[in-house]
Amino acid sequence: MSKTERVSEKIRYQRFLIFSEQSGICFACGEPMSITEMELAHRISQSKVNLKLWGEAVIHHRMNLRGTHPGRCNSKVSLNPDSLEAEKLVYDIQKALKKAKDRRFGR
Repeated sequence: MSKTERVSEKIRYQRFLIFSEQSGICFACGEPMSITEMELAHRISQSKVNLKLWGEAVIHHRMNLRGTHPGRCNSKVSLNPDSLEAEKLVYDIQKALKKAKDRRFGR
């Protein structure tokens, strides 16, 4: 399996998990949506600045993603990267990543 195929499979799996966790309800508007129309919205955007500042592991982490309708609903979930809420989200993701790493290495 190529790297592109592995990435695509990971995204499909994340979409399924997020759709299931949200019970098929749009995070932004609270209306039902189908898994085929659902978009993955980044709470902290995947801009070059944010990717450089926090890294792909944080920006593409499941805790930073929400399922939404396309368009307006997608943009409604964005956080100001300088906000306390974004800072807490990054902290929580980094903590989860460290915990997962520690489990992998038996710490």
